[in-house]
Amino acid sequence: MRKVCMFVLAIAIMVFNGCDKTITSEPTDSNNISPEPIASESVTPEPTDSATGTPEPTDSATGTPEPTARPKDKNYKLSGDSIILRSGLKISDLENYFELEGGKLLQKLGNEYEIVGAGVEETWDGYYFKKLGITLVFNDYDYSLEEAPLMWIDCDDDKLELNGLTPDMNFKQIQERIGNGEIVKEEFQEGTGEYEYDLTYIIGKVKLIFGSFTNDARNGYWVKIECN
Repeated sequence: MRKVCMFVLAIAIMVFNGCDKTITSEPTDSNNISPEPIASESVTPEPTDSATGTPEPTDSATGTPEPTARPKDKNYKLSGDSIILRSGLKISDLENYFELEGGKLLQKLGNEYEIVGAGVEETWDGYYFKKLGITLVFNDYDYSLEEAPLMWIDCDDDKLELNGLTPDMNFKQIQERIGNGEIVKEEFQEGTGEYEYDLTYIIGKVKLIFGSFTNDARNGYWVKIECN
């Protein structure tokens, strides 16, 4: 009996010692925690001027380079011999057009034109010569086209060749490049209370006009030649 009791006691001690083991987690090295990878952003380099290596101005809406004005000639003087358009037309060439009736002028320039709306409300027929960069507007309301006098000539503002003018310039910038002109305010349609502002240069027998609906052309301008 004594042996049996001793055997049972020994088993109890073994069981007790086995259950007394404490389960512990493995130590964590707080200094050896690897950070999560950070996604890198791809950066597109700004377009640069190849001559200077400096970034070119860009249009924030499209990201494309904005047109840059060409260097101006500080000694530039506006005259009849001035080339007004990249097609090579001079102001004196356009002045001579006013001496011809519609039929003869269209015959002189050829038939590579399309008829477009002309004038503020596009109520006139304009004869647009894309290669030349001009639109001819005749008084064919009171005359037949063959005999109609030329009333004015619209010029494409993006094809100007006047000392580096660009379509985004205002009146002040225009005058800095081609000289001071006279700004005239006039009601473009009687009784409407709406006005246009014309920066005007008189050259020989014609007027070179930069027109705008704002007094400084901050929203753009149009260009036309009228008989003086």
